[in-house]
Amino acid sequence: MGAAGDTRHIAEVAAAAWTSPRWRASKCDAMACRKRLEIQAILDLLRPELGYEIEVRCHRMRNWLICVLTAIAITACAGNSAVTKRLERYRILSAEPTPADWQAGAVWTFVTIDRSGNKDTLTFRVSNAEAQTCTSGDWRALELLEGEVGSLGEVPSKPAALVEGRNLRINLTSNWCDVDNDLKGELLGSTFTGKRTVGGPTGSTLIGEIQGWRVK
Repeated sequence: MGAAGDTRHIAEVAAAAWTSPRWRASKCDAMACRKRLEIQAILDLLRPELGYEIEVRCHRMRNWLICVLTAIAITACAGNSAVTKRLERYRILSAEPTPADWQAGAVWTFVTIDRSGNKDTLTFRVSNAEAQTCTSGDWRALELLEGEVGSLGEVPSKPAALVEGRNLRINLTSNWCDVDNDLKGELLGSTFTGKRTVGGPTGSTLIGEIQGWRVK
């Protein structure tokens, strides 16, 4: 699919999500959520190809049009096979079953190696408890067993996970709006590979590569 094809797809996704009666609700039907997540995924996938960071909050009405127009404009400019392949992989993984190792009660460790070679280790217990976040989707709370996720003021940050098939996103600051500290990547059986980024509504920065695995 070339630039024109990608642009048409994004426009169709945007139009469908725009007409959803539950657009601004904290809970939404599966199809509406999936469409909004697709646009966020498109923006995420385009960043490495363009060499700079873009982070737009698609879940807020006042930023929705900016999000859509940005996605369309960037895709029209990028429009290369690498972007298309990355986006297609996200869709394929979304349709695959979530590995059984990612389940309530399971304990996972994630190790981030930054550009200087420093390591940061986080260990969580997965739960079925719903997490209240500023982003749409079926977020679930994570119990921190090892490591530090920080705080704002004297209020500790709360980690939460969003799983779509084999795609996994962990937001270490899920209880704060417009402050992101994310682990994003792919589940494969009892392992995970991905990237860690930090940022906000105007941009994000790559911190390093992540390896994860189930330990219990």
